[in-house]
Amino acid sequence: MSIGSCADFHHQVMKHVTTATPAALHIEDKTEAYEAAIATLDSIVNRQRAFVSTKVLADADRVRDNAVSIIIGTARLYRKSPVAEQSAAAELLYPQFSAYKDITRHEYSKQTAEVRGLLAVLTAGEQLMGRNIDLTGGMATFYKNLPQDNSALAETLLSLSPVLSAQTILENLPWVTDVQEELRRKAAESDQTNR
Repeated sequence: MSIGSCADFHHQVMKHVTTATPAALHIEDKTEAYEAAIATLDSIVNRQRAFVSTKVLADADRVRDNAVSIIIGTARLYRKSPVAEQSAAAELLYPQFSAYKDITRHEYSKQTAEVRGLLAVLTAGEQLMGRNIDLTGGMATFYKNLPQDNSALAETLLSLSPVLSAQTILENLPWVTDVQEELRRKAAESDQTNR
């Protein structure tokens, strides 16, 4: 069992312990040490050893990788924002994200544990802003929060092109209704240009 899988298992156990309550299980004196051991597992970085074996998991992993890249990339970009509040917020968050910058290269189960850590950082940021939002339950939903200025959106997405696929960029452009058709058109244009 990989370290990531082990950490994921123990997170699941802790979730059940919390649901049943340590007092009901007569383990109140062991809970704190168990949580510390889980935190130690979460802190260990192991490189990818296992490969995602099913298409469903591979697709979910790709979506998660893109979401994490967008979150970290957006914080990096906002550090240079002319809006003082955005720049200040990004300057606070970006250093905390540094531990997660290579998250997409890690083994799937370890990545799950690391995403929990990233969500905890985001939750702490939201709570500092006075918003009662808890993303640590693992049920985060990413919504498109489109800027009013489409040129700003296009600029942001183009700046992320080194880490995002063309399909992901097109999926986030509100005026593109059929991503696959747009990709076919682009391929046809490239074929005509190369002739």
